[in-house]
Amino acid sequence: MSYSSARPEGYEPHAPSDPHGFAGPDEDELPPGPQEHDEPDAGADGAAAVHAADRFLTAVAALLIDDPYGAQPLLCRWFGDNRFLQVPPDGDGMRPTVATAAQALLHTHRRRAIDDLAEALVDAGHPRADELLAALAEDEPSALCRAVDRWAHDDRVERHVAAAAYALKTAPHVATAADRELLRFSALALLARPAEGALHGTALALLVRDPETRGKYLPQALARFSQGDPHLPPAVLAPALASHADSVLDAFRARLHEPGEGPGEVLRTLAEVREPVLARRVAALVREHVEHRPEGAENAAAFVDRRLEHGPGARAVLFPLVVALLRSGTAPVRRALAPVLADPGTPVSRPLRQELLEVLMEREEYGPYGPYEREVTVLDALLRAVAAGAAERTEARTRDLVHRTGLLMARTPEGAAFFDRRLTQLAREIPVFGDQVRGWLKSAPAQWAVVVGPSARIRLTAGREKGGDGGSGDARDGADPAHAKAGAPADAGGREPAWHS
Repeated sequence: MSYSSARPEGYEPHAPSDPHGFAGPDEDELPPGPQEHDEPDAGADGAAAVHAADRFLTAVAALLIDDPYGAQPLLCRWFGDNRFLQVPPDGDGMRPTVATAAQALLHTHRRRAIDDLAEALVDAGHPRADELLAALAEDEPSALCRAVDRWAHDDRVERHVAAAAYALKTAPHVATAADRELLRFSALALLARPAEGALHGTALALLVRDPETRGKYLPQALARFSQGDPHLPPAVLAPALASHADSVLDAFRARLHEPGEGPGEVLRTLAEVREPVLARRVAALVREHVEHRPEGAENAAAFVDRRLEHGPGARAVLFPLVVALLRSGTAPVRRALAPVLADPGTPVSRPLRQELLEVLMEREEYGPYGPYEREVTVLDALLRAVAAGAAERTEARTRDLVHRTGLLMARTPEGAAFFDRRLTQLAREIPVFGDQVRGWLKSAPAQWAVVVGPSARIRLTAGREKGGDGGSGDARDGADPAHAKAGAPADAGGREPAWHS
């Protein structure tokens, strides 16, 4: 939540004469900015323009140093001025504008009058002021804590909104007991106003984060969380897992049984739990979520992906969870997990990904199957993920995975047809993968004849000879198993399946 986006309806920080709600600087108040949008002229004129811009910035900086209280509000009024300064581009090739220069100057000289700067920024009510306040929350948390305390005890509703917005942004960066106390008193002041119930979620979030007030206010926070208060996301309740695990996990369990985006947000939060005992309870919640809501398989896969990046320390809990999901899960669950396990990942996660991928391959080869259409979609998802990561893993590993996937798909005529079409499509869409596939077909034609049909080999070979564009006509047809007809004949698409070759 940003202050400018959360102001009460009808609140105007400035007169509405300007379409953005901000008056431009008066010419006699601060040195004028550049007056032209054009690029600086070449040669002497260009050098003169750059020199003038440098003098302009130097003059503004001097005013900020000499009279910060007077200059800060005036400089905030420049946030709506997007004219370019006549200075050379920075390292990213971007030229600063009057607005970005104002931001940079205010941040650079912030400590001359940091409390006055916070007031000037909240008065401005501009998105660029929001950005600068957010930066101050990280760089100067003590100053923002003082500002939040002032705004929470102010009589103006718009200041209460600002207090709620920036208290949450400042809280993660607070390091002293005095600052925590200021945030605590601010939260209690916000909570004490019954007429401003929309801010109570933020106040409770602050009180739950604080160990001294967590026990008293956690039940109230959990009640509002269960009601869907947007200012009480799962991440806010996560610190309470260490001291009130039962009640927090119960609230998370209830959210996991709900439709919509809520379960995904809960699992993103729970993926960061590393304490072994809690992690086992979280794993049980993930299994329960998938069993009760199969459509949550994508959320569970994202959870697994995040946990894999925690390294070997996550194996004791993660390995049994994923094995259970693969061996007893439905095809949609395995289909969601296949891209995660086939992804090359980082060196930290790669060994466990490969180990779990072998479990998936074994499950697809030997496990009990439901209807055919559900089986081939898992292997199709695996093939697409293998191709997508071809540039990040060794070619030998990619070749092995593609060949094994092809053998599994070629056990049925329909699977063979899908494999050929998908392989041709992926070779066309992913150049690195396409080059590898054509190299395999050339170096070991007999080995690949078992899994790649004659017409697919012709299309792939033609693609190499014509610059990778061959076979673009019907390669896409029928490539997606989800759109295939059940019981399609083996020669669907005018080709023999690979197992006939």
